[in-house]
Amino acid sequence: MQHVRTHWLFHSLLLGTLVNLTLATSVPAFNPQPDPPAFSMIGITPDQTARLNVVCSNQEVRSVNPGPCRVTLMFLDSQGRELKSETLTLRPGQADFLDLTGSEIPFTRDTNRFELQPCIRPTSDSGRLVSAVQVFDALTGKTSVVVTPLPRLSLLQAGQPSTGGDTER
Repeated sequence: MQHVRTHWLFHSLLLGTLVNLTLATSVPAFNPQPDPPAFSMIGITPDQTARLNVVCSNQEVRSVNPGPCRVTLMFLDSQGRELKSETLTLRPGQADFLDLTGSEIPFTRDTNRFELQPCIRPTSDSGRLVSAVQVFDALTGKTSVVVTPLPRLSLLQAGQPSTGGDTER
């Protein structure tokens, strides 16, 4: 009889634990742009221009129709201070950019290179954005580098991106 009670108690505890785990687990909703793409620092010289490009995607993603994109484009210095920004609203399929020229950068006398970080900050209801950064010679227009970031991976909680210690962009 004691063996039956112990067996019954064990199975009851196991079932209770499984029910609690099932109820505590939530399935996050699909977010077509969980995090804005992250860019690393890039360097430019006085005769170069950094261009931050964005395109508002017109592609359906997992049966979610494309929507308008509301985004702030910006360039930050190595201390996180804003150098230049612009807020845009784009229709699906529409593109725009923000340029930062070497003449707009506070170069010091002892250096001819400046490190900056391109950033995009979409609103929470923004459509899906695709972005890239290019650095080109201001006189010839010749491109030196193009950077297309991978989106950051987040732990999604109820469809919202995790802060994960990243700087908000």
